[in-house]
Amino acid sequence: MVRYRIHLVQITLDGDAPYHDQRRHLLTGEGSFERILANLRLFLGKPVFVHIRVNVDVRNREGVPALLKRLAEEGLAHQENLRVYFAPVTSTAPPSHGVKGFCFTRKDFARIEPEYFTLAESLGLATLPYPSLQLGGCVAAHPEGFVVEPDGTLQKCWDTVGQPEFAVGNLLEYDPLQLAENPVYQRWMSWDPFSEKLACSRCTWLPACMGGCPLKVVFPEAMPEGKVELECTTFKWNWKRTFTLLAERAGEAEPAPRPCTG
Repeated sequence: MVRYRIHLVQITLDGDAPYHDQRRHLLTGEGSFERILANLRLFLGKPVFVHIRVNVDVRNREGVPALLKRLAEEGLAHQENLRVYFAPVTSTAPPSHGVKGFCFTRKDFARIEPEYFTLAESLGLATLPYPSLQLGGCVAAHPEGFVVEPDGTLQKCWDTVGQPEFAVGNLLEYDPLQLAENPVYQRWMSWDPFSEKLACSRCTWLPACMGGCPLKVVFPEAMPEGKVELECTTFKWNWKRTFTLLAERAGEAEPAPRPCTG
C-alpha cells in the first residue's frame, strides 16, 4: 500500500471475536477476526491512515465495549494513523433484506453512539465526532465515482455489488459517451438532496449529511419496504449529548498560553 501510495483504507469488524466470527467466517467455518486483528497491527508506524469501522446491530451491540478493550490491549490505541468509528448495519438492496429486523433505526442508533465514542476516546481509539461540512456527499452521486467488481463491472454503490441490474458499464469496455447514455447511470445522476420533494431540503442538518444514502432515494423500489428511506445524520438526534461531551472536554483542556504583548 505504501509503494502504491494508498493513503487511506477502511477495515471493518462486526464486533468482538464471538460476534464477528459468527457472521464473517471463511468457507471452512474458521473465523476471520484474529487474522484481521493481526493485519491491523501491520499498519502501526506506517504512513497509511486506517478507519476501523465497527458494524453495529441489535445482535452485537453488547459486544462493542469488549471489542474496544481488545483493540486497546493489542496496542492499537493512541496511534496517530488508526481511528475507530461506529456504523449501524443497514438493509438496502435485496440481498440485505434478510437483516432488516436486526437493524437499528437512525434515531435509536443515535442514542447509543455517544456512549461508544466516549469509551473509545477513553481508550485512545477515537476522538469525539463533530459535524463537518459535506460538500460532495456520497461518491455514488459523483459522475466519476465507481465501484469496480473483479470482472470489471462498474457499479455506483458498494451495496449493489453482484447485482447486474444496478450496473452502469464495464471497465474493460469503458466508453464515456455510452456510459452517459446508460439509463441506470442517468438515474443515479438524478440524485438531488435539494429537491423540494425531499424533507432534506428543509432540514438544518443537510450540510452535515448531504441527504445521506442516494440509493435509498433513487431506487426506492429496491428498499425493504419499497419506498424512499432518508438516512439522516445521527447528530440530528444526539447533538445535545455529543456537544455536551465536547464542551466538557474543552473545559478539561489546559488553557493555551497567552501571547506575550511586550
